Amino acid sequence: MNVQVILNEDVANLGRTGDVVKVRPGFARNYLLPRKLAVEASQKNLREFEHHKRIAMGKREAQKGEAASLKKSSRRSSSVSARMRARRASCLAR
Repeated sequence: MNVQVILNEDVANLGRTGDVVKVRPGFARNYLLPRKLAVEASQKNLREFEHHKRIAMGKREAQKGEAASLKKSSRRSSSVSARMRARRASCLAR
């Protein structure tokens, strides 16, 4: 008889963070659960995990948006500084 657990961390030869896997009861009880590598896959824990997953996805999307806006602003500033360097060079050449 196997038990289902949700992995909190990547476990070699078993799965990645967030995977719901079936393992032997002794492996879960003696290795995964005491080391907090997994939690029992109850309805409550599954709902809680999905909630945390949605929050993490929202944060990740916000960071992507922020990174994209910084990238756009850095492109603008680099083109402005390139123009300034070109003007300086032309002024020095005169």
